[in-house]
Amino acid sequence: MTVHTIHSCALDVWVEHPLTTSLLNRQKDFCQKGGKIVRILCDRNPVPGQQVCSAAKSMAEAGIEVAYYDLASRKVADHNFAWDYAIVDETGDTAIWDSFANSPGGVIGEAVYLNQGEYKGKDLRELWRRVRAVSNPIPSQAEANSPGN
Repeated sequence: MTVHTIHSCALDVWVEHPLTTSLLNRQKDFCQKGGKIVRILCDRNPVPGQQVCSAAKSMAEAGIEVAYYDLASRKVADHNFAWDYAIVDETGDTAIWDSFANSPGGVIGEAVYLNQGEYKGKDLRELWRRVRAVSNPIPSQAEANSPGN
């Protein structure tokens, strides 16, 4: 199974939350058993900040593929990133985290579970592909701290 996910809400759950280790360990177990997770982390900077890089490093160590989308670029202008989701590509089963007060980076207000691959008029597989197409790899800490960066 392949899980595609977009994360534009608060990133603290991946770096400094009491559940961080547990969540990463469960995802690591999923990947070690043959599953694949591809997560797009989002923030409003042309270059991923320290929190994004720290989260990405932990995810990569768990076997999760990670990319970065700059929300300020508005390359995907028809989506407001006020809700995130994880979709199982093969089945369309989806968990949606909504109600960020209609803007990215907020706190989740509700979870919605669907199995049709569409939410608020968006084809979730297609939306993920479009965001992934304009996302970038996240540099390692060594690359981020090297001269010229």
